[in-house]
Amino acid sequence: MGTNNLTYQDVVTIDLGALITAAKDWDDMAQTLDDLGGLYGAKVHSERRLLDWRQ
Repeated sequence: MGTNNLTYQDVVTIDLGALITAAKDWDDMAQTLDDLGGLYGAKVHSERRLLDWRQ
């Protein structure tokens, strides 16, 4: 099994563009899910509570 050790030059010149893009996409998805959770709480959950006669 060969070893391909990273050099200092490899580490300091690595292109992080793909990683940065992926991290931003995850942040955007988390915000979207947070927005949907708020919408669910404001609309769906509150309507269900209004219809629940066992409150």
